[in-house]
Amino acid sequence: MTAFSGHKDLVYTLVATAPVPPAAGGTLTVTAGTGAQMPATLPFYATLAPAGVLPTLANAEVVKVTLRVGDVLTITRSQGGTTAQAVAVGWAVFPSVTAEWAVEVETAINLIETNAVFDTDPAGGDLAGTYPSPTLAVLGLATGPIGDGTNVATTTIDTKGRVTGLTATPIAFPAAAPTGASYITQVVEAGLSGEQALALLATGILKSTTLTGVVSIAAQGSDYYAPGGTDVALADGGTGASLVDPGADRILFWDDTAGAVDWLTAGTGLTITGTTLDATPAAVVEDYANSFLLMGG
Repeated sequence: MTAFSGHKDLVYTLVATAPVPPAAGGTLTVTAGTGAQMPATLPFYATLAPAGVLPTLANAEVVKVTLRVGDVLTITRSQGGTTAQAVAVGWAVFPSVTAEWAVEVETAINLIETNAVFDTDPAGGDLAGTYPSPTLAVLGLATGPIGDGTNVATTTIDTKGRVTGLTATPIAFPAAAPTGASYITQVVEAGLSGEQALALLATGILKSTTLTGVVSIAAQGSDYYAPGGTDVALADGGTGASLVDPGADRILFWDDTAGAVDWLTAGTGLTITGTTLDATPAAVVEDYANSFLLMGG
């Protein structure tokens, strides 16, 4: 924003202490207490003239007040084409509208007019046409979709955020998988040479071989047990035998002679009732003279 020199209406005072020397001194003192009436904004222009006389170019001088401390004014002499006067005590001192102040205002107005935009003025820079309705300047880029199944759009953006370049860049797809590599496929693929097709295997449970990764069908009895299949070995927690329901209470035992698990039938004098095994004596022989008792059979 333009800074204008200070100004204030109807301020009038007298010189209490004249400049030294009178026609060249840089300070003067005004009547006590009147310094505070001067414009608050510095600098400001003031006219020095003999009191009671109409100021003219012959008898008056315009000065620029650059500093005020109380009633003491620091001044720059001979402003606005005026001539330095021998200022004396009792001269009049008053802020005034001078040619310098008018130049400040005119300069600010001219600056506004220079930078202002009016209707029908041509647009410039990134705009085209005229005001008040300019349009964006055409950059000459291709319009329409950019990119397809094998190309991606590449944009160039300048420091103003405008897209200044738009091209289609081929997508770098990876090379096709090697046809001789080992693959597992559902069916035989004509374009492959090292695949293992699951369709060529028998129906069953798939088994992968450690390290090689070769897939095969697992064998029942060695790779897994199945209902109705090979008997579960003793080492795997089974009986190792295909037993049938005996239809009566029996005891499961290991027949070492046969080398197999089988059902044990309770013999004479033994009965199984629920989960209890009972023993019944087969004969009793008493001999009190020799003091022995024989039981069982």
